[in-house]
Amino acid sequence: MKADFPLALATVILLQSCGSNAPPALKEETSIPATTESTQPIAVHDTLAFVELVSANYVDSKDYGKSSDNRTIMIEGRTNFPDATTIHIQISGFVPSTKIEHSSDTYADVVVKDGTFKALLKPWNVPQTVAFRIMKADQSASVLKLFGATGELIRLKEENKGEYPNVCFFKSGMMEVNSELIGSLKSAKPLIYEFQKPGAFKQPYEQTLANYAQAWRDKNWDRMASFTQRTQKLKGSDMSGYYEGMELLGFKIMNAAKSTDGIVQDMYSVKFEAKLIPMIKHKGIETRVLVANVVKEGGHWGVNVTSTFRGMND
Repeated sequence: MKADFPLALATVILLQSCGSNAPPALKEETSIPATTESTQPIAVHDTLAFVELVSANYVDSKDYGKSSDNRTIMIEGRTNFPDATTIHIQISGFVPSTKIEHSSDTYADVVVKDGTFKALLKPWNVPQTVAFRIMKADQSASVLKLFGATGELIRLKEENKGEYPNVCFFKSGMMEVNSELIGSLKSAKPLIYEFQKPGAFKQPYEQTLANYAQAWRDKNWDRMASFTQRTQKLKGSDMSGYYEGMELLGFKIMNAAKSTDGIVQDMYSVKFEAKLIPMIKHKGIETRVLVANVVKEGGHWGVNVTSTFRGMND
């Protein structure tokens, strides 16, 4: 995944300028470019500009590689914008495990050649919509001369105008794909994950972690704080800040080992499996193997909250 935080931030600003409600794209894919600049008549000067989706087909071949989940997709389109115009393709996805719809997923920039374009993308989830944007910042100087500083030389339908024409020259609607497949995924029964209760354990450090996990699942932040290490002096508001963006669906202790570092007298490192929806929602439900240090202080067992963060958002 090529996009980093600054790029994602820039993307959301630009897409909002185009009237899009979608959050920033999370993956940038390699386009199949053409670099020849246009010497042809400029159709968008005389007729209404268009960018159309021709096909969105899954691809599994030696030429393009095979995705592990069979979701490599080839986007092909046609347009009357001139050669060398850069088109931004944005895909939103359906997340099967959580049934979240229109999650910002993958994007690519492609260059028009002979009125057509295509790009190969590998989305995180099932592609649900495709949209096209033509952004001023993406165009070469020679192409900008054909469009004008604010795209004033382009003939546009009202629905294709960006809110800020000095940023976005053209925006398409959201085109639905995979409707039948997504319909069947929506109707699938949700999975139920194992969640061990405190009563399943005999050892106080395991019971403490199980109570901690149960309070996390229930979003009972004050109760969760009561099962933390005393010297950390945490409150419910602290726990909410740490965990509000994550949903715990499953919890299972795998093993526990007493600390032998000689620094803390009573501490156990408890390894557990968590089924959770992380802060990055497009990933859906994921399995995390985490380790919590559970410490006894003044007769009170408590979870060291910092220890649970390792591997939480990998």
